[in-house]
Amino acid sequence: MDPVSTIRSSQPVPETAEAARPTHDFSAALHHDEASTSALDALAAPLRGLESDRRRIHGLLADAMQGRRFSPAELLALQAGVYRLNTELELAAKVVEGTNAAVRRALATEV
Repeated sequence: MDPVSTIRSSQPVPETAEAARPTHDFSAALHHDEASTSALDALAAPLRGLESDRRRIHGLLADAMQGRRFSPAELLALQAGVYRLNTELELAAKVVEGTNAAVRRALATEV
C-alpha cells in the first residue's frame, strides 16, 4: 500500500472539528496510580504512535520533493494529518511541561 493510501485509510479528511481531535491518549500518563504502569510506560505507546505518524508524513513530504504529484484530495488528507500530528505534539509538550513543573515543586518542597 502506498503512503497516500495509508493516509486515506488511517486519517480521513475531517468533516468537523470533532474529527480532527487528537488520536493518542495521554490521560493514562496524567492519571496513573501505583498499581498501574509507570508514567514512562503510560507515555510510551502514544509517543510511538506520534513517531510512526511523523515518519509517514515525512515519507510523503519526501515523495513530494522528489516530484510526485498529489491530487487535491490527497493534499487535503496530508494537511489533515499534519494538523493532527501538530495538535498531538502540542499536547505531549504540555504533558511534559506539567510533569516537569510538578517534579520541580516536589524537589523544592522542604521536609
